[in-house]
Amino acid sequence: MHLKRTASAEALSIYQAENGAQYLLKAVNREYPEGKKAPRYFLSLKVGSDTHYFSGLFPTKRKGIFSLDRTDEAGIKTLWRMYIEPGGERAILEPGDAKEMRIPQAARK
Repeated sequence: MHLKRTASAEALSIYQAENGAQYLLKAVNREYPEGKKAPRYFLSLKVGSDTHYFSGLFPTKRKGIFSLDRTDEAGIKTLWRMYIEPGGERAILEPGDAKEMRIPQAARK
């Protein structure tokens, strides 16, 4: 799904999907134990006045691409990926392995 940034403040960006869903992207603001891989951002889904944790975003070796994982109600973990274009105005969030994500042609320029 394609997301467009609609607002931002220090350490927070709000993105809106084509279907109207809003996602909050926050910079990680806490320390993690030594040896534990720390996310760079937290992604939450806004539902009405509530926010629901979606996943942590972990940097990959590819610039602008992050890996995520979600665990559903049955306890099954699925991989997701997110591409944030330079400047952060637009992003793409979709299920799948980050290693297989293709960067949109327009973003390569």
